[in-house]
Amino acid sequence: MEKNAIRGYELPNIKMAESLLRKDPYSKMNADALAREVGLNVAKLQAGFKKVFGKSIYQFQLELRLQIAADLLLTTDKTIGHIASRSGFKSADAFARCFRTKFDCPPSTWRTTRQSAFNPSVSGTIACSTISSPN
Repeated sequence: MEKNAIRGYELPNIKMAESLLRKDPYSKMNADALAREVGLNVAKLQAGFKKVFGKSIYQFQLELRLQIAADLLLTTDKTIGHIASRSGFKSADAFARCFRTKFDCPPSTWRTTRQSAFNPSVSGTIACSTISSPN
């Protein structure tokens, strides 16, 4: 059997970890705590998660938080700091750095650009990356 192969009995535990992350993307649960919660050794969970979902647990959780933040940017007029906090980020600066890395522009620019796409009276011509699902 391949060294990093997922055993059939481990897959439900890996799916349970995904479900827990989706259920509470704001959680500060690290890989060790998540592994204990789903009953797998942390190395098996990390390797299995990456094999099944194509990204690390951290990347998956970060993308969930960024998706929540992007939704809030589009559907509310809350401040970037408020959205950062509601999305599970420690600070507005940390959120802005992660957002800029993922979408190639600051959250405020992304918001303005997206709003102008739906409202012609708002001007904005900067093209930023679009959102992709964390799956």
